[in-house]
Amino acid sequence: MPEVKPEYENALHKHLKDVKGAQADKMFGYPVYKANDTMAVSVVKDGIIARVGEARAKELIGKGGAKAYEPQPGRVWKDWVLLTGDFDKHKDVFKQAIDNTAKLPKQEKASGRKKAASKPAAKKPAASKAEDKPKKRTTKK
Repeated sequence: MPEVKPEYENALHKHLKDVKGAQADKMFGYPVYKANDTMAVSVVKDGIIARVGEARAKELIGKGGAKAYEPQPGRVWKDWVLLTGDFDKHKDVFKQAIDNTAKLPKQEKASGRKKAASKPAAKKPAASKAEDKPKKRTTKK
């Protein structure tokens, strides 16, 4: 299980435990809250991420401990912000993430590996009587 800083997990539960539509869960060993079975807020190594939508993320980034969330170098999640501290100041962001995610279309759950579409074996056309007999070689004299 990944190591989770207690202050991150405590803030997550403090601000979301009583929010209507917020479902506590775990993903990849991290505590998360979902809305409509879709991740909305999660603890990560460096703080708490929240899915607030692209416009709201742009408003928040660079202000009071909110950063762009980049899980891999060069891979910024445009709808998400990374909150790195002063979580009480951002309590409205947690609720916004639940509300925003609840409005998204519900995602289908993955059911393990996808199976290749099975196609019935192609049948060979029935051979005609003439094709059943071996061809005779004729030699020219």
